Parts: sequence; structure tokens; C-alpha cells
Amino acid sequence: MIKRFIAIIAVIGLVCLSGAGHAEEGAFQFKKLTSSGIIANGSAIMKGYLMGTDGTNDVSAFTIYDGTDNTGREIVPTHGIVAANLGLNGATGLNFDCPSGIYAEFTTSGTAELIVYYRYN
Repeated sequence: MIKRFIAIIAVIGLVCLSGAGHAEEGAFQFKKLTSSGIIANGSAIMKGYLMGTDGTNDVSAFTIYDGTDNTGREIVPTHGIVAANLGLNGATGLNFDCPSGIYAEFTTSGTAELIVYYRYN
């Protein structure tokens, strides 16, 4: 149920943020991660993010960085996501300048999905 809800939100977000959904420079796009990883490997603007859990296991630590690893500047500070709250956690309408790229790091003992909305400069 949660995965289906996340997929619907991702499609709505893509349509709203990127029009036709082209992944060209300057066009809004999104990337889904199920584990820590690079979202953008060049200068980008982060517009928002949504994080969903499996409804049972918490995300104990979640951080988004300006850069391509966890040594960059924190643009979303480390925090946890409580699975018992259900639904999605995140923020949209952001305008974070990430000149070194975008990297997300999160830890969970279950399943979690992160969708980040951004565009390359």
C-alpha cells in the first residue's frame, strides 16, 4: 500500500515539477533511491524530497548533502523518520543551491524509499 502511494506521489510530482519529464539541463527531474547514493553529480538546485518507510522499520538517520558523498555541506540536517507515523515525510518548494552535487544518506533496518526533486544548473 505504501509503495503504491509513493509511486502515485512520484508521478504527480514529476508531472507538476517537470512538465514533459525530460531529463535535460534546466528541466526538473527526480531520482528515487532505496539506499544511500548520489542524486546529482554536478551543480544542481534541490527543489524537494519525500521519504517513505515500509510502515514498520524507522529510518534512524537521514541526511542530504551538497556534494557526491557525506563530506559535503548538510542541506537537510540529520534526523530520523518514524515508521509508525505512516505516510510520507519531506518538504517541497525548496530552492537549495548545491554547486557540488546532491548526495543522500539514510539508514534503516527495513525498506525505505527517497525521492528527490531537482534540476541541473
